[in-house]
Amino acid sequence: MQYGLMDITLEYCAPCKYSRRVVKLMEEILDEREIEAYIRSWKLIPSKGGVFELTLNGELIFSKKALGRHAEPGEIRALILSKLEALKNVAVAD
Repeated sequence: MQYGLMDITLEYCAPCKYSRRVVKLMEEILDEREIEAYIRSWKLIPSKGGVFELTLNGELIFSKKALGRHAEPGEIRALILSKLEALKNVAVAD
């Protein structure tokens, strides 16, 4: 098993009180061993301006500002799983 494939950064609007969303998202992701085992780092960045953006290895995979909405339950988890599968396939090919 290849561990430490993902560096996740979550920038969120602190004045908007998105911290609850952050906690729920972290619980959703970290409760799933299939994802947690591959996380090398998880960086939280309190920000402003209504942002809720998740990047994985420097690639923006979800942006509330770009989409004009918050993620649906399980949506970010599914995006991460999709990216993880691609990363695992690359790691196996190397």
